[in-house]
Amino acid sequence: MNERITYTDDIFDVNTDISCDYKFSLLVDAGTLISFFKNHNQDIEIEIKNDYSIVFKYDRGSFSSTWIEDKAFPDFFYPVGDGIRVMSSSFIQSMKRSFAFVGSDEFRPAICSILLNVKKDYIDIVSTDMFRLFIDRKEYANAVEERSIMLSEVAASILYRFLSDKDTEISISTDGVRTFLCFDNVIISDMNVEQQYPNYEYVCNKFEKSSSVKFDRDLLISVLNSMTLVDNVVNVKVDEENGITVMSEDFGNRKKIMESMPFNALEGPCFNFSIGKENILSSVKSLIKGDVVMDWSDQYKMIKMFNPKYESTYVLNQTLYNL
Repeated sequence: MNERITYTDDIFDVNTDISCDYKFSLLVDAGTLISFFKNHNQDIEIEIKNDYSIVFKYDRGSFSSTWIEDKAFPDFFYPVGDGIRVMSSSFIQSMKRSFAFVGSDEFRPAICSILLNVKKDYIDIVSTDMFRLFIDRKEYANAVEERSIMLSEVAASILYRFLSDKDTEISISTDGVRTFLCFDNVIISDMNVEQQYPNYEYVCNKFEKSSSVKFDRDLLISVLNSMTLVDNVVNVKVDEENGITVMSEDFGNRKKIMESMPFNALEGPCFNFSIGKENILSSVKSLIKGDVVMDWSDQYKMIKMFNPKYESTYVLNQTLYNL
């Protein structure tokens, strides 16, 4: 438990001499306990003594430490009422890619979260730092109730570590203060954010494509990595004669780098823009390998990038200015 997350799990296959009608709790230093069990994957016998010592016995030896009473530990919170039920396979893998776009603005706590927007026909996984907007829409026809859920990056990371390689039904509910994620024997509670999540659907619907170019994802990543030699701001120019030209310039230190790469197809007029290198680089990296389509909106000075085989996963980037 910390100031935002509470995690509980059950351990089975335990033999004990404690009578069934007797229950007690104790606290043990978490760092010590975790470190011990990481290095001792075997049967352990645990003795809890009245002198506040705890002894872990195993084949090769023993380890002793101390325990304290649980009076100072906060109460656990448990889910109340019915929630929605979704399968982890419908969003867990996409959620990992959304981590790179979570904001860090203390005055906008909503953007420090990952949004699961559950609709009757689909689930949107959304994250944004107000410059980049990541969206992955998954078809989903089993949601009984529509609900928007904001998860902290910590809670989302715990979910991913547990469920990245399995398909499990997750119950998601709230008591108005916390969001509860329940699966198997695990309960994770995450403090709710009082702010509303930005209206990402409005931004997506307002985007109007004026040009579009298709290129190889890995080739652009290689070109962008070269820009590190100069500055974090890059200029991107797309034209039929030179392909895609990426340039970065540092006037004060008289540094300049420029690289060009071919594209596979261009639709509409040529275009150019400036953007933070890390913003566009992280956006391209989040897309599945293969071809990438970059749509340019001349009206809103934004780019939209996606793999044409997976159009439901895309990233919107706000550019700095038009050259």
